[in-house]
Amino acid sequence: MRLCIAGAGPAGMLAALIGQAAGWRILWQGDGRDSPQAAHLHLVRDVIGPTLTSIDADLGARIAAATDPAHDWRDAGGKTGRAPRLTREGLTAALAAACAARGLAALTTPLPAPGDGAELWIDATGGARALARRFEAATLGSLTLDDIGTGRLWRSEQWHDRMPSAPYTQVVPGRAYLESGPDGTRRTGLDGATEALAGPDKTPVVVSRMVAPPVRLARWKGAAGAPALILFGDARLQTPPDMGFGLLAVAQQAVILHEALTSRSDPERPLAGWAETVWVNAGMQLAFAC
Repeated sequence: MRLCIAGAGPAGMLAALIGQAAGWRILWQGDGRDSPQAAHLHLVRDVIGPTLTSIDADLGARIAAATDPAHDWRDAGGKTGRAPRLTREGLTAALAAACAARGLAALTTPLPAPGDGAELWIDATGGARALARRFEAATLGSLTLDDIGTGRLWRSEQWHDRMPSAPYTQVVPGRAYLESGPDGTRRTGLDGATEALAGPDKTPVVVSRMVAPPVRLARWKGAAGAPALILFGDARLQTPPDMGFGLLAVAQQAVILHEALTSRSDPERPLAGWAETVWVNAGMQLAFAC
């Protein structure tokens, strides 16, 4: 059975690893470029490693190897501590190494035309939803986006101070995340955090900007007789950066996809149910935060 995957990021790599382990023949296409969001703060929560280990022990071992077991951190208020820390770069490197070890390499040529013999297609291209747009252009279905809230411009700034501590990352507007702890220490007092970070001993080293969507749920409705298309990762659900949920959401979807592909069942129903629940809960969180 053939599985066609589009997406070069963590979601695409996870889909390829899961599909291969479940016995599918993989055609995986990625353009090699990371998404704009990769330049911004990502919380790699401590449950991601165990979550992925539950479906792939080798990948779990690689993630553990990429984790700093005793990261010293200090937040803007002066609090210090030591705990394990995994960066987005470390997680991506672990996924890439697992793919390479299993002979999985992204195609340098386009995927075949939709409907050309593949039993299942996965769009893991993030907010671009490039594969779904391709299907839509071929009149193979329709894509709808349901938003809670409105998109906002976010700015990430990484700061170094003159003390031997980790860099800070501040995301504004909204709540501030300071990437100075094992789980991206959360601070809700943005003004106070801004003052602490912008003091005379701090120097900005990275500034990047993006317009992030609100809480956004994507739904795909395939036309009669069209190939099955699955939205995966950010292609299915996006949440604002200050929720810090993106990579954990990919891991949770990976568990659902693994169970479905292994049992040769349709992953759409369980993934859609998961996404609807998270979308509503995230929307309520956003409403109460306003």
